[in-house]
Amino acid sequence: MRLTTARAVLGVGEDAVTLSAAGTVYEFAPEAEAVLRPLVDGRTVDLATLAETASLALEDVAALVQELVAGQAATVGEPSVTAQLALGTYRCRAIPEAAVRAAASGAQWVDTAPNYATGQAQALLAPVLAAHPLLNVSTKTGYFTAATGTDAVNDGVLNQDQAAAGHSLAPDYVRWQTGRNREQLGRDRLDLVLLHNPERAHPGDRPALHYAIRDAFAVLEEAVASGHVAGYGIATWAGLEEEAFTVGELLALAAEAAGGQQHHLAAIQLPVSLVMMTPIVQALHGRGPLPAAAGAGLRVMASAPLHGGELPGMVDQELADLIRPGLTPAQACVLAVASCTGVTNVLLAASGAPHWKEAADAVAQPSLTTAKLREITGVLASP
Repeated sequence: MRLTTARAVLGVGEDAVTLSAAGTVYEFAPEAEAVLRPLVDGRTVDLATLAETASLALEDVAALVQELVAGQAATVGEPSVTAQLALGTYRCRAIPEAAVRAAASGAQWVDTAPNYATGQAQALLAPVLAAHPLLNVSTKTGYFTAATGTDAVNDGVLNQDQAAAGHSLAPDYVRWQTGRNREQLGRDRLDLVLLHNPERAHPGDRPALHYAIRDAFAVLEEAVASGHVAGYGIATWAGLEEEAFTVGELLALAAEAAGGQQHHLAAIQLPVSLVMMTPIVQALHGRGPLPAAAGAGLRVMASAPLHGGELPGMVDQELADLIRPGLTPAQACVLAVASCTGVTNVLLAASGAPHWKEAADAVAQPSLTTAKLREITGVLASP
């Protein structure tokens, strides 16, 4: 099943959760949040998966879904909408203005990190997040600026050698940085905390890397238990493609970190584009991280959909028209990524209003079919 609108809003309170969709506000018990969140995120999910994710009885989930279907807020069938646009703040100029624009357009997520904008990105976002309490934020732990490294040394969570590396998954650092993220963003509860390029921690040593990820996950499970983090995951550039870890291994490490209890691994972030096509091609064959993440109910944030702004200059109008007639090259690139199986959010660092609107118009299009994606990747793979 899926929601019938891409602009549904989930509100979470102490005693109830509300869903505003299709002109109606629905109110449910707090435990319904785990059922509603993947639907609000734009996913198409079966009842059994919803029940398992929420640890609820199938009949209880079915009753909730029946209420939504009766109010025409949900439907059963294949997805006809693309992934949702989210603001990425890496290399984003005028971060506050871009975030305000994204929130006003209905975007539900903004992604950042403590090392973005020379360490200022989170502080720049804080006033916008305060003004838009329903805007979700994903941030990271791993990379840090030299100034942050000095602070971490002074606070006793890193030694000088660790600080000089500029990256750490050490449990004490992860715990410290997560708290610092909360302070800088002005949010007592972070929606997502992602391990930032964890593959950098132990290059070439998979067992050591996996131990480090598991121990970092354990710290984030503690943060979830204390109510300071809703979920966690990884943001990687090459870790999944180079198989430093797989989605299945990440799930297993999260289960270990949770000590046999329900884990809170909730998302992966990876580059997906018409340049970095491996995840798309793999998904078309039912393999790779995208279908694995979708099968586990994870959020998938596709980063660098325009390959750092280079793609629109590499895609001519003929290819854009092959993808979807009438779209600009940039729109065609964004729509291709947004149509991939499993992708829930496309991260775009659009600093200007025209670029954001152009991308928003693209994701408002119906998804490309699997056959069309096969045709596109086939053309691009040809010599």
